[in-house]
Amino acid sequence: MNTESVSTLKIHKLTQAQYERELEAGNIDATALYLTPDEKINTEIDTTLTQSGMAADAKTVGDALATKQPVGNYLTEETDPTVPTWAKQPAKPTYTASEVGADPIGSASATLEDAKAYTDEKVTIAIADKEQLVPEFANSIEECTDTSKLYVLPDGYIYAHMRGEVTQETQIDGFESAIDTDGTPYNGGQGYKDDYRLNSSGVESSFGGMDVTGYIPVQVGDVIQVAGAKAGGNTAYFHYYNSAFNWLTSATTDKTGGESPNNTFTVSNESAAYFRMTANLDNATITIIRTSVITDGYAWANTGHAFVPADYEDRILSAEEAIVELETNINNLETDVENHKTRITNLESNTATIPDYVKTEAESVIDRVIAAQGSKTFTFAAITDLHYGNGNYTDGVKHACQAISYIDSRIGLDAIAVLGDITDKMGTTNEVDTIADMKAVNAMMNSTRFAPTLRVMGNHDFIESHSPITTRYINAFNKNVVWGDRLGGYFYVDFEEFNLRVITVNCNEKYHDSLECNDEQYNWFIEALDITAKNNASDWQILILSHMPLDWFAYNNRYIFWQILNAYISGGSYSTSTGTVSCNFANKNVAKIIGNIHGHIHNLLVRNIAAGQPNATEETINVKRIATPEACYGRPNSYNGAWEHNPFGEETSYSMDDDIKDFSKYTWEYTLYPVTSGNFTQTPIDADEF
Repeated sequence: MNTESVSTLKIHKLTQAQYERELEAGNIDATALYLTPDEKINTEIDTTLTQSGMAADAKTVGDALATKQPVGNYLTEETDPTVPTWAKQPAKPTYTASEVGADPIGSASATLEDAKAYTDEKVTIAIADKEQLVPEFANSIEECTDTSKLYVLPDGYIYAHMRGEVTQETQIDGFESAIDTDGTPYNGGQGYKDDYRLNSSGVESSFGGMDVTGYIPVQVGDVIQVAGAKAGGNTAYFHYYNSAFNWLTSATTDKTGGESPNNTFTVSNESAAYFRMTANLDNATITIIRTSVITDGYAWANTGHAFVPADYEDRILSAEEAIVELETNINNLETDVENHKTRITNLESNTATIPDYVKTEAESVIDRVIAAQGSKTFTFAAITDLHYGNGNYTDGVKHACQAISYIDSRIGLDAIAVLGDITDKMGTTNEVDTIADMKAVNAMMNSTRFAPTLRVMGNHDFIESHSPITTRYINAFNKNVVWGDRLGGYFYVDFEEFNLRVITVNCNEKYHDSLECNDEQYNWFIEALDITAKNNASDWQILILSHMPLDWFAYNNRYIFWQILNAYISGGSYSTSTGTVSCNFANKNVAKIIGNIHGHIHNLLVRNIAAGQPNATEETINVKRIATPEACYGRPNSYNGAWEHNPFGEETSYSMDDDIKDFSKYTWEYTLYPVTSGNFTQTPIDADEF
């Protein structure tokens, strides 16, 4: 559209839809202006302007339209004389905010930012500017003494000495603050005067035996405490006065007759400026407790931040673990108490049947054990070679079991090791009798059931038929153990409280008196010695239980055990010639081996484990084997030399059935007592007189 050719501007009003139809029909006047009802101006522009919306064309159209207006009389110049000249000028003057007294642009926003910064600054002063990074702990505000530090109180929040609204409590001595109407200290500073009183209208007059205070300054909210005052049968009055010392009203209920004038009340009268009272005040105290709020003061306050240690989660987990451990210990303690009660009951019921010699010796053992025990001492009893069912050994076995029962009921054993040969059925095929004998022994040991039993197979526990029934029966009493082979009869058990692993070995795995083990048991034994998986493995010890000593096997088997233990002690390795048994203990020999406790040989011999024949002078290792004497007196501890029954290294064995010549190295002392009517007298006599 060429606006330069437009002399008269035609204006048409059309709806948008009408305009679009006219445009589509080609009826739009290029020199006219179209105004829609919603006051939008539509002009047909050339194709370029319509499609591209070019700013230059749009400006051209706009400029042209600005010069066009309908014909008529229009005001083209301001002629009103009241309009200032500067307001008639096309270019109006400009002013700065300061010239017109206004705030600069952005002042409101800046004010908000300043307010936030002020708040942040106060929090920073309270927290970030403190010298220490970790707050200290206090039980109350009174213990927060260093204003440069942060404190954590029992509510778990951090407290700081902060600026803000502070509530402050002040205690004022009423007598010291009392004044006269001229403002001077009342009665020379005494605060009250003798032989005066106030009447019900607050008027002062002389009165013997009573005292009256001066004007004590008070304000609304003050708490007045009166103590030590006496009325002496007279009426005690309490009064308020205004700032002009004029009486207002009674401050509280008068105390008449013999009532005590001691009282505590709060000032509620808005006009009250002073307080006075009358009573016997010689030993009295009047305290004004005033609470005031300081809006811009410093005080200890809660920052609103809870104290959370960096190791918070770890502490929570540790606390939960400690709680679980404590609950477990409590449960164990309760169980121990109940077990101990049962032991006492069993002891009381069994004591009558225990021979005196058994109780006397058991008490001696108990005394020695208690003397040797520490807080972490593993205490256990070992019994072996009962040979129950062989001849007349029943009483001896029974007494041995009673001794263990008695000791367990008194000190509470941690375990009982039963080291084999429970029965004497080696070579028999009678399974029924064998199990019956084992049940009889269990009945004798009944009262020791609270201490776990660790039972191993002895050569006399195998029957000729090679039936596994005895192995199954014995192993049924081994609870909470880690089996190497249940039918093989070997296992280990960890006593975590004592850092102790107890390993058992079956010396007759193949058959009775075989003195042989399978390769599977050797390799399992190697694995059982490795205790490096424990967190505190270097604190652990290992105890080995067996019926026969580890060097009492068939030669090859004995040699293998010796080689395994030797490799463990040295941190070395070993392998059999066939390679079916092998070990490497490099960096795995962290635990200490206590020794091998065993039975079978019926004596008290203690010696190092050897590589060859028992009595030969072959190479040994520094691991002790400790023999446990038999519980069956029919197989005496000193049996014969062929079985290595050399107690404590003696070179000669002595049989209980040998002639007296065998005991020539011993001497005896006899004390002889006469017999009267079948009874011994208490006065000894010499041999000749006897």
